[in-house]
Amino acid sequence: MRCFKKPFELTIPEYYRDWGEWTILPVNTLKLLFTIALANGGNPTIGHVAYPSGAYAGRVGEGVLNSIREGFQWVRKIEDLCSDTESVPYVAVLHTVKNHRLKDFLGWPTMNSLEGAHHLLVDNHVHFDIIGQASTEVLSKYEALIIPDELHISKEEAEAISSFVENGGSIIASYRTSLYDERGTMMEDFELAHVFGVKFHGFSPYSINYLDGFKDSDSGYPRMPLLLKSRALQVEAEESAQRIANLMYPAVETKPYRHVYHQHAHPAVLTEFPAIVYNAYKKGRCIYIALPIEEEFRSNHYYWLRNIYANALKQILPNPLLKVNGPISLRASLMKKEGKLILHLIDYQHEDTGVIEEFKETGEVRVEIRHPSPRDITVYPSVKEIEWKEENGYIKFQVPPFKLHTMIVIK
Repeated sequence: MRCFKKPFELTIPEYYRDWGEWTILPVNTLKLLFTIALANGGNPTIGHVAYPSGAYAGRVGEGVLNSIREGFQWVRKIEDLCSDTESVPYVAVLHTVKNHRLKDFLGWPTMNSLEGAHHLLVDNHVHFDIIGQASTEVLSKYEALIIPDELHISKEEAEAISSFVENGGSIIASYRTSLYDERGTMMEDFELAHVFGVKFHGFSPYSINYLDGFKDSDSGYPRMPLLLKSRALQVEAEESAQRIANLMYPAVETKPYRHVYHQHAHPAVLTEFPAIVYNAYKKGRCIYIALPIEEEFRSNHYYWLRNIYANALKQILPNPLLKVNGPISLRASLMKKEGKLILHLIDYQHEDTGVIEEFKETGEVRVEIRHPSPRDITVYPSVKEIEWKEENGYIKFQVPPFKLHTMIVIK
């Protein structure tokens, strides 16, 4: 929504679990939800229904009113720096209406890949926008494009994406991206095969697969075959492409009458099919991942998938706009307003229940932003200037410890 340069509202439920539960969230959870909306350019509102009948008919519970009041008192402290802001274009994630509808028509989950991409990027502290079209005009604003299992890419979109990469843009694409036509029929090859650096061969015959053969020994992965509880594609790499990992098959496909040990079979056969490929295309870079990595991460949250994405991002963006060295729970959002950069850091340390009852202090966070030398850098809402240094085109500084949310304003 923040890409449309129009104000938008996010209606926040105050119920503990679902709408209409007649319960109340801890006020700290409300503050967190309000902050997420504000940090991304939105306006938080509350949707509440008074008791419709009975002893409390037409009334709103005092506990509800108190929580809402305290939540909006928090909003008042930070709203000046959050209103009328724009997202700084950096990384875009493609999710089109036509692909949403196509997956729905084919009976496949429509949002899993997008949600998984969101988790992978926020866990890696990457600032990004979600875009609904891949036109030359839109892509020209960004440095990188993520295409998470977008089945159909039209010829016009393929030309725009190809031009984007030719002129120095970078992409990460996964699984069946550009493999289907507009009617949901699988094609002989990817529409973007020339950018990916691979040719489509087929589908893995197994319902679970493994990754192995990583060249980088310092990649952050456990040194063993890495499990994927999903199907994968068999692809053939072009000579220009570099293999990062290969597909590995299990010993057998588990059946009621045939199985090994517990859930599924162990890794057994390392194939010649690449699972992750890096391809330098003209002035740009592409990493193609032959498995539904985003959907897999959404389902299972295997940390090695997060690290695979982190390494892919480092390869396609060797000089990132923003580097945040802090806990995984940090969420970063980089906005601009009236000549100022505003970096929001939100520490989302949720408990197993999914709600927030208390805020824990975040330790010092190290930040690097590719930006010209500023006049000053100030932390809000404490309104304290912090020291910084300039090095190799980056401004570097440490953010003091905070709870829940802080804003760093760069003038």
